[in-house]
Amino acid sequence: MIRSCFSKNSQPLHVRWSAAQVKSVRFRSYILNQLTCSTIIADSTGIHEIDGGQKIVSVSWQEINKLELCKKCASERPILQVVLALICVVLGFLYGIIPLYLQISKFFYSGHVFNEFGLSSSPRRYFLVGGMIAFIPFGLYLLYLALRQRYCIRVSLDDDERTLFFQEHISSYEAEYFLSNISSTYGIKTIGIAQHGNET
Repeated sequence: MIRSCFSKNSQPLHVRWSAAQVKSVRFRSYILNQLTCSTIIADSTGIHEIDGGQKIVSVSWQEINKLELCKKCASERPILQVVLALICVVLGFLYGIIPLYLQISKFFYSGHVFNEFGLSSSPRRYFLVGGMIAFIPFGLYLLYLALRQRYCIRVSLDDDERTLFFQEHISSYEAEYFLSNISSTYGIKTIGIAQHGNET
């Protein structure tokens, strides 16, 4: 099956995809002479990453040597975020899960754990234990954010490198298709994620 679209010169560009791939592609249409996919826009001036309607990364075509599709961690400080996540999980276990387990164990053995721990007379104990247990899912979520990977375009410059990220739900087919049309439209060297170092 042939999936076609139009470049800024209104010339059709054709990329051959299987029916399953075309079905999974949610490629954004070309608007106002722009190639748009997720949060990345390519126009006559260069390639840009957009967040909240504002350009947060912008590189002109004159500066670019090549574009490479890759998948990497999107967190700016992954090590710090992992450490913070582990601290939250450890605190949740030490001051939430373990005290709760001890209280339940003593209840089954003695039957008066609540009076023994003063929970019946001090409801704040419930909130303290429950709050500390809530640290566990919070820490796990931070860990997920720190380790998750997203598709991105690595922009190689003469003496530097920039990274433009797609939204996390983008498919590899959509990213590959977008990159191939940037190459065809603007004549930029590109490397697809499935090519393993072979330039297109």
